[in-house]
Amino acid sequence: MKHLVKCMAVLACGFLAACGADDRSDVITVRGSGSVQAPPDAFALVFQIEVSGEDRSLVVQQAADLLSSVNTSLPALDGLSWAQIATSELQVVPRYSGANCTGYRTQRSGCEISGYRVNIAGQFQGSPAELAGNAVSLASELGATEAVINRFFIRDTSAAEQQAMARAVASAREQADAIAASLDVHVTGVHAVVAGETADYFPDLAILETGPVRGPVAAYMSLAAMIEFDLALEPIEITQNLRVQFEVENLAAASADQTAN
Repeated sequence: MKHLVKCMAVLACGFLAACGADDRSDVITVRGSGSVQAPPDAFALVFQIEVSGEDRSLVVQQAADLLSSVNTSLPALDGLSWAQIATSELQVVPRYSGANCTGYRTQRSGCEISGYRVNIAGQFQGSPAELAGNAVSLASELGATEAVINRFFIRDTSAAEQQAMARAVASAREQADAIAASLDVHVTGVHAVVAGETADYFPDLAILETGPVRGPVAAYMSLAAMIEFDLALEPIEITQNLRVQFEVENLAAASADQTAN
């Protein structure tokens, strides 16, 4: 029994940095993890606009018109309370024809330009999350050749992070209490949260530029998707991993006594 208590004292002082943490001999340092689940309130989709034709100026103009329509109308989707849109610059790719050079390739000897293709990539974010399917439908109706939902997320995770942190500290406290009990001492309180990190399954992506935001001014031009989709949204789990220092009464003396015995 003495051997077991001695091992637990060594474990507390060594592996979990119970002794000497923060240059103090009266703290126990343990790691705690806490998680909460919250429903997503926003979505992100990526879209592609592609136009092909023989006349370069006409193809560029058609692509610019489609982009303008998407930039103006997508954030005005009926029911949106928040929206952001970012797009790439127009990319014009020549199409070549001739022997061994058919298609959109680097120009070779003997190849002639027979047409052009314009590509534009974009990302759109909106809230509430339930309108993601309608946004995809509207993007397609506006002329996007591809529109795909790539994630759901929570715009403001601060409340969920605080709940997860509280659970992480509680988990750490349970471990500290168990270590203290093995040494016949008591935890008196939190000394410091040494380190921590937040993780969720759908981290935000960077937005290159901000587009129109739907609000009362834009309400008159709101649009509805021709095909509406009902999506079953899974909750998002947010986790806090913390390293917490707890103050313990007479820890150094108790550890020394247990080790000596």
